[in-house]
Amino acid sequence: MPTLLKFGLKKEIDLVALNRYIHFGHITPPLTIYKNIFKLEPGHFIKGNLSNPSGFTMRKWWDLPYKLDSDKTEATWLRNIDDLLSDAVKIRLEADVPTGLFLSGGIDSSLVAYYAANQSAYEKPKAFTVIFYENDYSEFEVAKTVADTIGLQLQTITVHTSNIENPNTATSNIGEPYADSSIINQYYLSKEAEKYATVFLTGDGGDECFAGYDEYVTVYNQKQKLITAGFSMKYLGKFINIFLNQNKNLAQQISKLSLGYPDMGKAVRNNYHDPVLKNIINPKYKLHEGEIAAQLSSFWSKSAHLDMVKRMQYLDYKNYLEPDVLVKVDRATMLNSIEARSPFLDYRIVELGLQIPNNFNIGPDKGKLLLRKLAEKHLPASVTQAKKKGFGLPIKEWINESLANYLKDLHKKNNHDFFDEASLNNYVFKKNCPRDLSTLFWRIWMFEEWFKLNMREVA
Repeated sequence: MPTLLKFGLKKEIDLVALNRYIHFGHITPPLTIYKNIFKLEPGHFIKGNLSNPSGFTMRKWWDLPYKLDSDKTEATWLRNIDDLLSDAVKIRLEADVPTGLFLSGGIDSSLVAYYAANQSAYEKPKAFTVIFYENDYSEFEVAKTVADTIGLQLQTITVHTSNIENPNTATSNIGEPYADSSIINQYYLSKEAEKYATVFLTGDGGDECFAGYDEYVTVYNQKQKLITAGFSMKYLGKFINIFLNQNKNLAQQISKLSLGYPDMGKAVRNNYHDPVLKNIINPKYKLHEGEIAAQLSSFWSKSAHLDMVKRMQYLDYKNYLEPDVLVKVDRATMLNSIEARSPFLDYRIVELGLQIPNNFNIGPDKGKLLLRKLAEKHLPASVTQAKKKGFGLPIKEWINESLANYLKDLHKKNNHDFFDEASLNNYVFKKNCPRDLSTLFWRIWMFEEWFKLNMREVA
């Protein structure tokens, strides 16, 4: 985007993109933070000639599949996944430079590591993992068990609070505001890994493909309960909100329920109904909720013929995996001159995963059952039964009064009026807020850092 601006395009913030960034933490294609500059959507290509810029056309060449396959048995599904995943890993190990892999300790990256270690045509790659001092975020022990079991050398990198003191190192070249804090872990992991290899395999995409998120499990197992709650709370929720302090988590949950069951999935993984988010943007820049959620609603309507869990998977591919997770991995690795490849993004695996009926993937208390059963064949029980921790950053524990004061000062120097000052003081700059708003703190911080580097001179 900085390159495009050199061609004379005006540096003007797109208000739809700004509102969506605050509500989701990223900006989903085709919008960018700049008005009149757009991103190419996934599965699309542009065709044209530079001598005739107005003659460019955009076409879609692939999209997520819709059709379920109810004829296969569990054994058949397991065999198909086993074969495809092994082949997808093999393909992505092909390189004329040294290869490695990122091993978080989760089932997805652990399976990728297993298949990579058992490709006889290739040298075993070196594995890399992150360690946090905060044990609730560290999966080192599980990653070590995997590496020891399959005979991989494991290299660790420790990430701690000092790594966020100057986040611009990891975020300044993204081109627009981006608020997934785990880009910090990914950046420093990639920086260390670059010393040993150039191409790295990851486990990204496994949760979306094989229904691994807790929200899928909740919706699948509480369908009737949600139908009842959605109907009754549709009216009651709006009434109760009047009596709730808007900084309470309960207000957000009731707001979600008030959507009613047909739209519940839209809110499960996205918190654009959070009352605090509704008030953080200056009223003169704030858009109607329908305009903020228009893209989300479009994705939702395109999957209307699918069941609820499949619709949530479809939505997560469109509004989370691509614009958030994959942007993080792509930018963090490219900033360190390495390449990341994920076997779970192989189109054959994506198409297979979304054809699987929910009952094969989701149980009473956990999802991704087929991958778990596949992992049980190849890995220790301590790996397959380990609690999922994700790849998050412990920002709640790291945000302190000093950081809050720094952000307050940065906002003042940036001298813009996009945010409501009273809301900033009540929910962002105040360390002892009644609820955890560390995610919002990070979103505001990353916007201010981006603004400082890209917009301060035009404010």
